[in-house]
Amino acid sequence: MSLKKNFSWVLIGNITYAACQWGTLIVLTKFGTPELVGQFALGLAIATPIYSFTNLQLRGIQATDSLNEYLFSEYFGFRIIMTTIGFTSIVSVALFSKYQKTTVLIIILLGLVKAIESFSDVIFGLIQKHEQMEKISISLIFKGVFSLIFFSISLFYFKNLFVSILLILFVWLLIFLIFDIRNAKLLLLNTAKAGSISPHFKKERIKNLFFLALPLGVVILFNALNINIPRYFITEYFNEEMLGYFAAIAYLLVVGSTIVNAIGQSATPRLAQYYQSNRHLYTSLFAKMLSIAIIIGSLGIFAAWEIGDIVLSILYTEAYAKYKDVFLWIMVSAFFLYCSGISGSAITAARSFKPQVLFGVISTSAILMASYILIPIQGIVGAAMAMTIAFSIKVTLEIIQVIILVNKV
Repeated sequence: MSLKKNFSWVLIGNITYAACQWGTLIVLTKFGTPELVGQFALGLAIATPIYSFTNLQLRGIQATDSLNEYLFSEYFGFRIIMTTIGFTSIVSVALFSKYQKTTVLIIILLGLVKAIESFSDVIFGLIQKHEQMEKISISLIFKGVFSLIFFSISLFYFKNLFVSILLILFVWLLIFLIFDIRNAKLLLLNTAKAGSISPHFKKERIKNLFFLALPLGVVILFNALNINIPRYFITEYFNEEMLGYFAAIAYLLVVGSTIVNAIGQSATPRLAQYYQSNRHLYTSLFAKMLSIAIIIGSLGIFAAWEIGDIVLSILYTEAYAKYKDVFLWIMVSAFFLYCSGISGSAITAARSFKPQVLFGVISTSAILMASYILIPIQGIVGAAMAMTIAFSIKVTLEIIQVIILVNKV
């Protein structure tokens, strides 16, 4: 399938899935209570970071494994082990916390939902490697749409969050078993040297794969910190109301990120092939991808500069319009973030993982220092400035690394 078609499918799938996830939250606020919203948010806040690390970006490693260093069965076995560790960690946090029984059960249930998601994700890595992105998008669309429908009906009639999440778990498990597993079996059946669907647990292979993937797991942690550190400082120096303004405006980063992520996911397997066989094509494709990110980022800056107050008033309320300067700095940081997404994909495609850890350490240190200095003085404008500083440093280092990789013998 062509890159254009792959990109289209990824974009459709990602946008639909993200919209349905957002719709689930809206339904919860409409039909539920603030307490239920808090329980749901707490469960995700505990489960998501843990799985973000234990998943170790295995999907990206699979997609770029153009030399077939590992079989799918080995990736699958490794994911089962790491997901078990992740779920055990979530259960431990929930049981040893001081939360009420209902909250504990919801945290554990969301941990199971995210576990199913992680199993689908490892299959998505196999599918992405073979550039059949339509299968991933259809799976995401099914999960997003059906979980939103069942969640909404359940919450409306039963007013019970546990039952509603249980239905999401049932839907995702069903789609995983019927659709995702079937796609994996068909792909493995028609692919030489790809391995079987049955997981393998060879100790030495698991160990090697763990140390290969570990740097990317650490990178995810740093990426999460780069997004959240300014929010910690805002809460410390100001209040939750100011954090609410900042978080709402910063959410506009997602608009461009959806497109940039689609570009990265659809093109990474091709980049990996080009890096091994033709550095000129690798450089050319990277340049095209980066150009798109630059255009998207520039349009965001232009919109924030010219009509930022109007955009904020329409999307939120008139109260947000006075934070046009925050919006502008957020879009400047988004410019560098989008470019970083592309350069990061290019580095991952070349299977250069360890340097990304160093870049994460440097950018996280930068945002810590910038937040400490700027936020007490500039408020939430300073928070957006701190993000801009960190992301600009990170993308500069990444582009230098891409140049080094291109010229590496």
